[in-house]
Amino acid sequence: MFIFIAIQVTVSKRQGMETTALLTKMDSPVGNTIGHALEVAEAVECLHGNGPRPLVDLTARLGQLLPVTFFTIFIYK
Repeated sequence: MFIFIAIQVTVSKRQGMETTALLTKMDSPVGNTIGHALEVAEAVECLHGNGPRPLVDLTARLGQLLPVTFFTIFIYK
């Protein structure tokens, strides 16, 4: 899996796109639901401050990356 991520980041950077990869375990769910519709509903609840701790933590970590990505893409490019 790490090789796949490294290839994705390398290809993106060669195309001039700043790229960040976040490797997460996928051996168990981070939420409490299974199925697209239920997972979307749970994600919305998480954005409202409710949700299982692993999902909240992952959402917060991804959110920390957004300002850097936004600034890099829209200000510097």
